[in-house]
Amino acid sequence: MTSIFTRKLAAVALAAAAAGLASAQGGWIICDAPTNAHSTDFNIHGVQNTLMRAMVGLSGTVTHGGSGTPPGPCWDPSITGNVPGGMAFSIGSEGSIQTNFDDNMALTYGAPFEPARPWCFATINVTNTAGAVTKTSFGSGGIGTAFTGASGRYVYQDSTVGTQFVILRVDVIGDASRLQWTIRNGDAVQNTLGIWFGAFVAMLSETTGESSGAFGEDPYIVLPGRKPLIVETRTNRGSDTNFPDYADYYFDQQRPYGFRLENGPSAATADQNGLNSDADYVDEIVFGDPGLLIGGVSGDQTFSDAILPDARLGGDSAFLQKFRTKTVLPNATTTFIHYLRTPWGNSNYSNPYAVVVDGPTLIGSDNSTSSGLQNDGSFNVGVHVDNSGRPGFNDVLSIIPISTVRVNIAFPNMPDGTPNGLSLASGEVATKNIPGSPALSPLQMKFLKFNVQADGIHSGDLPYVVTVTPSIGPVKTLKGTITVASTPRIHLLTNPSANLISAPWQFADSSWEAVLGLSASDFGAFNWDPQQNGYVLSTAAERGVGTWIIYYGSDPSYNDGSAFYQSNPQPPTDMDSGAPQIRLHQGWNLIGDPYNYAFPLAQIVGVSDADNTEALTWQGLVNAGIVLNFLAYWDPVAGSYRYLQDISENMRPDRGYWIFVNTVQDLTIQFPPVFAPGLGGTNNPGSFASSGSMLWKLQLVARNSLSLDDQNFVGSATDSTTAKMHSILKPPLSPVGDLNLAIIRSNGTQNLGYASSVNTGNGSQDFKVVVSSKKGGAVNLTWPTINSLPSYLGATITDLSTGTTTNLRNGSSYVFNLPRAGTRTLNLHVQQTSTTTTLLSNLSRSLGNGSNILNYKLSTASKVTAKILTTSGREVVTLLVNRQQASGLRKVTWNLRDSANRPVVQGQYLFVVSAETNSGQLDTKQLQFNTR
Repeated sequence: MTSIFTRKLAAVALAAAAAGLASAQGGWIICDAPTNAHSTDFNIHGVQNTLMRAMVGLSGTVTHGGSGTPPGPCWDPSITGNVPGGMAFSIGSEGSIQTNFDDNMALTYGAPFEPARPWCFATINVTNTAGAVTKTSFGSGGIGTAFTGASGRYVYQDSTVGTQFVILRVDVIGDASRLQWTIRNGDAVQNTLGIWFGAFVAMLSETTGESSGAFGEDPYIVLPGRKPLIVETRTNRGSDTNFPDYADYYFDQQRPYGFRLENGPSAATADQNGLNSDADYVDEIVFGDPGLLIGGVSGDQTFSDAILPDARLGGDSAFLQKFRTKTVLPNATTTFIHYLRTPWGNSNYSNPYAVVVDGPTLIGSDNSTSSGLQNDGSFNVGVHVDNSGRPGFNDVLSIIPISTVRVNIAFPNMPDGTPNGLSLASGEVATKNIPGSPALSPLQMKFLKFNVQADGIHSGDLPYVVTVTPSIGPVKTLKGTITVASTPRIHLLTNPSANLISAPWQFADSSWEAVLGLSASDFGAFNWDPQQNGYVLSTAAERGVGTWIIYYGSDPSYNDGSAFYQSNPQPPTDMDSGAPQIRLHQGWNLIGDPYNYAFPLAQIVGVSDADNTEALTWQGLVNAGIVLNFLAYWDPVAGSYRYLQDISENMRPDRGYWIFVNTVQDLTIQFPPVFAPGLGGTNNPGSFASSGSMLWKLQLVARNSLSLDDQNFVGSATDSTTAKMHSILKPPLSPVGDLNLAIIRSNGTQNLGYASSVNTGNGSQDFKVVVSSKKGGAVNLTWPTINSLPSYLGATITDLSTGTTTNLRNGSSYVFNLPRAGTRTLNLHVQQTSTTTTLLSNLSRSLGNGSNILNYKLSTASKVTAKILTTSGREVVTLLVNRQQASGLRKVTWNLRDSANRPVVQGQYLFVVSAETNSGQLDTKQLQFNTR
C-alpha cells in the first residue's frame, strides 16, 4: 500500500458493515465520527434508479474518525469533507442481475449519502492568455441555486467559481451518471477553460461488507488492450498511441462489478445510429494514491496531480480525468459532458430513452458439467429500458408515456456463417413485451430477462443482438458479445481441409493420436520450422504452438466441433503465473493461445536477442521492428487467412496464429497470466479518433476450382504511419494449399509478398500482383469492392504475359489459365481521372490575438480535416475532423498548443488540410510555416 495516511480501522467496523448497511443511511457512514459527524447545515440532494445513484453536496461538512479510546472508526486523526460541490456515486438498489454483490455498492468514498470534497469533486481550470493556470474546486465558494429536475431524472446546482459561473447537471440514465458542466466566461478577455474530475475510489459491498480501494483489497483496474494496472500510472492521449477509450474499476478479478470512466465518445454515448456522441474527450487520465494525486482526503484540495510512477497501486486508490480544454470568448459559454457508468452494461443513452443490456462478463469452464461450462452453460441476459430522457418524452409541458415496448434478442451467425453456439433455453421466447399499460410512464425504467444457453462447442466472444421497438421513438439495436471459455473439444473440417489449431490443454499423453482419438491414417499434423522455412511433421500437441491438422476422416462430430479431446484433457495450471516461454526465430513462426481463455494481443511481452537487457510489450516489439504488426489465422470454412491487428483484440483459444519475426536474432515471448474479469480465483495483477486515415482500399480475390484467396488489398493512406499499419505480409500457404495471390514489394534486398499493400498520397499508384498455383488451371480474378474506390480514381489491371488490359470499372473479373505449378504477373494501375478538380487552394497563415490563423479556400462543399504536424510528420494537434464546410474562403485557428494543451516550442510546422466531397473526391494540401 502506498498510502501516506495514518489511520486506524476499528476491527468491528467493517465486520458489522453487512448488517449496518441495511439501513437507509448505509455505505461509508460506518466511518462517521462518533459524535457530530455532520455539521448542523449538512445538506445534500441526489437522484437514482435501480442501477445507479448520484448524490451532490449543497452545504456543511462531514467528519470521519477521530482520536479517542478506541480511536476512529476508520481514521485517526479524523478527516473532514467539505460538502458543497462534492459528489458521491454508488450502484442502485439492484445492480446487475448476475449477482446481488453490487446491490447498493458504494463506488467513491463517502457514498452513497455523504458527498464531499475532496473525496469526489471537480476543479474548474482557467488558463489566461499568458498561459497561467488557476484551479478552483467547484463548490468551494458555496452553492447557489439547487433543485431536482422535473423534466428528467437529474439534479441541478450552480456556483460562482472565481470569475466563472458554473452549472452542474447530473442525470441518472440507465446504468450511468451523466455529468454536464456549463461554464460562462465572466472575464473581459478570452480564456482557455477545462475540467479536472477525480475521486478517492472506495467500493463497499452492502451484501458482504467487503471493501476495495479503501481499507480492503486493491481494486482491479483494467484499461482496454493492457494488463491490469499494478503501478501508479499517467497516460496522455497525445503521446500514448494506445490511449484507453475507458477505464474499468472492478472490485476484484473474480467479482467484475464497479464502475467505468468514459474517456471520450463511445457507442454507449452516441445516438441510435452510432454517431454524434455528446461526450467530451479526456486528454489525460492518472491513477495514483489520493495523498499525492488529490493532495489528501481532508480539507479543501484542488488536485496536486502527483504520482510515484513506479510505486505499486495499493488499497488507497484515486483517479483524475483531465478533459480537453476549450477556448471561450468573454461572456460566452461552453459545455463539458462526461459519463460514469457500470462496466458490465451494454448501453445506449441517446434521447428519448435509454437501453441497458446486462449479460455476464464471462462464462467460465467447469469440467464437471456436461457442457464443460459453469452452470452447464445456462445464464441470463437482462434488458432495462429507461424512459428517462433529457428531457425526451418527459418535458413537464409535453409529457407522453411510451405505450408499448417490444424487446427481441437474436444470436447471429459467426463471420464464417456457422452458428455462434448461443441459443434461447428450452421454452424461452425471443420476443417479449415490457409489461404494463403504458409500458413506460415518464421517468420510469423497467426490466425483463432472457434465459440463454451456451452449447460448450463454440467459444470466444459470441455475438448477440438486442432490438428494442417502442410504440413511439426510434428503434434501438444493441450489438454485444458474451465471452465463453473454451472447452476440451476439437473442431476439424474434412474432405480434406486444413485446420490451423492450438491445443491449450494438459494431456496425459500428448501424442496427436492420443489427443485427437484418431488413427494416424485419419489425419496429418504439421508444424512450421522457421530455420528450414518449411513444414515438418508434428508428433505431439504443444501448448502455445500452432499446428496444422489435415483431417481425412468423415466423423460428423469432428466437423461440427462436438468431438472431445481424448487423453484426459485438464485446464492449464499456470493461468495465474503465465505459460512457459516460447522461442521464435527469424521469419514466420506458429504460435497459439496456451489457455482456454482469450487474452489481448497487447499483453504479450518479448525479449529479443538483439537487446536481451529489456523486455518489451507487443506494441514495443512492433515499434522496434522486431515483429510485424499483425497475427494471421486461418478460416477453415472460407479456406483463407484472416488478420489480427488491433492490439486490444483477443488471441482466441484453440486457434493457431502466424507471427513474423523481423530480426536475424531470436525472440523469446512470454504469454501473460489470464486477467479476464470474471474468472474464478483472486488473481490480481503482480473509435472515434485516429492518427491518420485510408484514402481508399481495393480488394482483390483469386479463385480456381480448388481454392479461394480473398483477403488481399491494395490501397493508399494519408500518412506513412497509417500505410504501415494497414500493410500485411502474406503468410505461407497451408500444407494442402494451392492458390496464392500476393502483392509484391521490394525491401531493397528481396521481394516480399503482401496480402495488403498500402502506399501514401492520392496520386497515381502501381502495384505488382503475382498469382501462383501448384496445380494450374483457370483462375478467376475479381475486385468486389470497386464501387468503394473514390469516383475521381480509375483503375486498370494488365496481364504482363498477354498484354491484356482490363478496366476495373467496366468489368467485374479477369480469367486466365496457368500451367501446372505456374505463376502469372499482373500490374494494377490506379490514377486520377481527367475530371478531377482542385478542392483546396490559397493556403496562407496570419496572426491574431496570440494565435495562428490558417486560411484556405474550398472550391466545393466538402468534409474537412485539418492538422498541425512537425516537419518530420509527427502529429501535434488535430484542429478539425470531417467538418462539413461550404465552398469559399475558410479558416481555422491554432493556439500554439499540442493535443495535451501544452505550449509547443517555436519553430517550423506543417498545416495539413484534407477535403473530401460526398462523391469521394479527395484533395490534400500542406503549408509549412514558422511560429517565430
